Amino acid sequence: MTNQRNAQNHTHYDVVIIGAGASGLYCALTAGRRGRRVLVLDHANKAGKKILMSGGGRCNFTNYFVEPEHFIGANPHFCKSALSRYPSWEFIGMVESHKIAYHEREHGQLFCDDSAQDILSMLLDECTAVGVQVKLNAQIDHVKTAAHDNGERFYLTTSKKLGKKRHCERHSIFANRL
Repeated sequence: MTNQRNAQNHTHYDVVIIGAGASGLYCALTAGRRGRRVLVLDHANKAGKKILMSGGGRCNFTNYFVEPEHFIGANPHFCKSALSRYPSWEFIGMVESHKIAYHEREHGQLFCDDSAQDILSMLLDECTAVGVQVKLNAQIDHVKTAAHDNGERFYLTTSKKLGKKRHCERHSIFANRL
């Protein structure tokens, strides 16, 4: 299921995601599966560092019981919409398809039997399969928006290590703690 639009290095993307953690990688693979040209940028030298530390190195990757009433936010309906579109069972299915052994702890928390590296490898493999590009050690120097024929376009200037300006046709997503 390779996304041919992501097969090469580009400077123009449909989606640019800033943050190569669990949320950023899952968002990237979802967009890639939908045929988008996706770039993930992260300032760290390794993707998913927090995944590797979570759950004492075993990664609490989801819970059996993920319900809207367990979430707090300004818009109480947001989590209902998000959870209906991406239920925890979808992620559990992906974990099982990668043959990652897991176990349940208290309150339905699911942890890897072996290592959190299993979850990180799964996310990166899924991103690779749909042609998502992940660039690490990437400093975002500047983000600006400009009107374009078919809406707004984002322009990102990245660190000199990457050596290019990136143009995002549709969406920029910040998947980290801002």
